[in-house]
Amino acid sequence: MENLDEKRLANPQWYRSEKMLGMAVYVDLFAGDLNALHAKIPYLKSLGINYLHLMPLYKSPEGDSDGGYAVSDYRKVDQRLGNEKDLVRLADALSSEGISLVLDFVFNHTSDEHHWAIEARKGNPEFEDFYYFFTDEKEVQEYNQTCREIFPTVRRGSFSYLEDVEKWVWTTFNSFQWDLNYSNPAVFNAITDEMLFLANIGCEGLRLDALAFIWKEKWTQCESLPKAHTLIQCFNACLQIVAPAVLFKSEAIVHPDEVAEYISDEECQLSYNPLMMALMWESLATRDTKLLTASLKKSFTIAPEASWVNYIRCHDDIGWTFDDAVASELGIDASSIAVF
Repeated sequence: MENLDEKRLANPQWYRSEKMLGMAVYVDLFAGDLNALHAKIPYLKSLGINYLHLMPLYKSPEGDSDGGYAVSDYRKVDQRLGNEKDLVRLADALSSEGISLVLDFVFNHTSDEHHWAIEARKGNPEFEDFYYFFTDEKEVQEYNQTCREIFPTVRRGSFSYLEDVEKWVWTTFNSFQWDLNYSNPAVFNAITDEMLFLANIGCEGLRLDALAFIWKEKWTQCESLPKAHTLIQCFNACLQIVAPAVLFKSEAIVHPDEVAEYISDEECQLSYNPLMMALMWESLATRDTKLLTASLKKSFTIAPEASWVNYIRCHDDIGWTFDDAVASELGIDASSIAVF
């Protein structure tokens, strides 16, 4: 990691170059395993790829893994893909070929098979406070009144009932993904350790998964709250002390005005641009670029030290993101725009 830090000091804003061309892949679907991916580096170079994002490759539950986003151990590679040494070798090889490696940092939740969750379920008070447990159904319903349902066809509300312990646990996404309780300082310390472990593998970017959800307060939507930004700034400060070559990439699938709030040198230097992605497809479908043009005029400008990751599609484009107000100003009924 020290060599990478020294390398990037010579060009600290490398990520803002118009020559950056990225690809996101599932290791198993693209190559089979990490060693086979290693052998595909010449192919990646022939395509001009110099930024490679590997979808989650950590140990996760059999079956219920949410594509790897239910992490059971941040320090263990899914054995079907290889092991930790294979990942380090791949990171070194990519770096030597001028390809920046990006890994996922899943920090809103863990799987229910993570060591912390197992201990919490046993009633270990140290780890019970790593998550949000409730015994009062009334309190659960009070939170549900204002929280958005992410997967309403899978489960109603933001909580799952655990019959074996007779408690509800906060699960924004799937019932096997338990949200971490950042009001407990021990959680921040523990997750920072995992973050720095990933950074020192030799990656140059960490994608912050579901970053808008990391702070909860009753009677709010529990998304993009001020303390969520405070937490990201704290994570960023720790990262820049230990591994200054590593950047954060924001995955904020929220209102366009909120997306930009995460983009800065103090939070995320990179960010997905879901607005541009969605409206590129809308423009192709309608053969009209007026909504795309007006939206980018309003929402494209960001801090000069940051950069958008403009993309065609990714694994997780469940949101058809645009600003209803901009559409209305153009005489477009936002509710009439279909998902293509």
